[in-house]
Amino acid sequence: MNIFEALREDHDKMREMLDRLIETHGDSETRRELLQKTRNTLHDHEVAEERHF
Repeated sequence: MNIFEALREDHDKMREMLDRLIETHGDSETRRELLQKTRNTLHDHEVAEERHF
């Protein structure tokens, strides 16, 4: 897998997480977990992009 394929795969994962996050509401444990997972994934993605581009 090259960097472009990996980044594209990350984009797909982030879309799925954001779709799931949108379906939640209020201050729920599920929402907090999804938000943290989304933040972590975005951070990792950002680091990978900065490293390679």
